[in-house]
Amino acid sequence: MYAVLHRSFRAVTVSIAAIVAFGWVTISGDAWAKTTQTIRAFSVWHAQGKLPDSATTQSIYKNVIAGPLYVDTEKGPVSAGKMTCKAILQVNQEDRTQSGSADCTLMVKDGAEVTAKLDCKGVFMVGCSGNFTLVGGSGPLKNIKGGGKVIIRSEFADARARGTQASAVDLQSGILYLPALTYELP
Repeated sequence: MYAVLHRSFRAVTVSIAAIVAFGWVTISGDAWAKTTQTIRAFSVWHAQGKLPDSATTQSIYKNVIAGPLYVDTEKGPVSAGKMTCKAILQVNQEDRTQSGSADCTLMVKDGAEVTAKLDCKGVFMVGCSGNFTLVGGSGPLKNIKGGGKVIIRSEFADARARGTQASAVDLQSGILYLPALTYELP
């Protein structure tokens, strides 16, 4: 599905699903203007593994979380590609605080990629909030930059509500929510 935008008498063909996914554009002219936009996006991610029990006060979960990427539009969520993050979560067993970080790759449907860094802090079984920073990309997204707040939730909270120990639960799914992700393309 394509729409045509006009700027300075040059036509630029834009894939609608991709433009909401970090401004991915197909150019049918010599140049295009700088783009800055704020979007609301999320990924329902999946992973395999358990939070290991630890003899120390720190438990560390290292794994890849991956899932489809959606951008919320006026007409509801639109599939925009997929997300993969190499994640590390550290949980303090004494006070239940947690901190996490991840290196992420967002692959939009037309093949371009965006790389991002994530860091968050929170309370185990509740969630993790922090920053999601865009650090680069490929193709037309090569010089993308920006970021915003990230909120991450997992099934560990559901396990606790059922009375199951979190260390016994496969970390099967969760959500990564970006309520106001601002990006800029030069």
